[in-house]
Amino acid sequence: MWFPYDLNLLSITFSMKYINLKTDNHLLSNLNNYVDSNIAIINSVKDISESPEVVVLEGYLLIVTRGGKARLKVSYRNVELSRGVALVCTPNILLETDEISDDLDIFGCFVETAFAQKAMRELNISYLGIQQSYGITHLSDNDLQAVESYHYLLARKLKMERSELINRTLYHLIHTTALELYSMFLKDESRFSDIVSVYNSAEQIFRDFLVILRSHDHTVRSVNEVADMLGISSKYFSCICKRITGKTALEIINEEVLSRAKIRLRDPKQNIKQIALELGFSNQSHFGTFIRRMTGQSPIHLRAPKGK
Repeated sequence: MWFPYDLNLLSITFSMKYINLKTDNHLLSNLNNYVDSNIAIINSVKDISESPEVVVLEGYLLIVTRGGKARLKVSYRNVELSRGVALVCTPNILLETDEISDDLDIFGCFVETAFAQKAMRELNISYLGIQQSYGITHLSDNDLQAVESYHYLLARKLKMERSELINRTLYHLIHTTALELYSMFLKDESRFSDIVSVYNSAEQIFRDFLVILRSHDHTVRSVNEVADMLGISSKYFSCICKRITGKTALEIINEEVLSRAKIRLRDPKQNIKQIALELGFSNQSHFGTFIRRMTGQSPIHLRAPKGK
């Protein structure tokens, strides 16, 4: 998952990575920020390294810029960050770093999808329309100070030893913070000028493709299979992928299969034949051919620890 942390700490060998709090808790817990299965608090981030990696968020991301500048690509659209800019991203969004200043300083939080949507239902709000890809607004100095205060208080309460009273306090604090942020985005309708509110059909198809691709219930291997699920021709589907990402549909699918294979190969409890079948290969030999074609190495070499 791309968090605005030092990306060297989250070094990834795949071109596309799907991340959520549950699967990558161990990565986040190594950083000096609070994290559990529902929420991760980003206290202060400076000196972010540039990275060409494209990743997909499986949750809601809020980042607020204290200082410095950065340019991100959010679903292949450029987004500029500077002091006072607040950015909200919805699930299944592709994020890529572009240009980042040395003095960039941002804070925020990442919230698991179901947890965030439950809170929004309870508050009867739709955070910028859940179906939109992202929202961006410019906070006044007073708004920025208020957001920092809520953020600090929430981080402090989350780190306290839990009791029934603390849990009740957290419940109301999270709701209050969400309402405060929502009101800031609604203060001036002109602030919605940068919000992507309408997708053309190609973009929506690509988003649907990402949802299918990131499903852990089934590993997709075929372009035709995805095209049939989307109700379009495989040729049109491939054209959409090429236009939006510069890659063919098959390249994106293969990269996802490879990333899943690498993750499974790290688990010594799973044998290679079992992994091959789980990933939709008819046999271990076909799986080996795929791995060698994609990496130049055999599954056994990928499984071996570095230096051995």
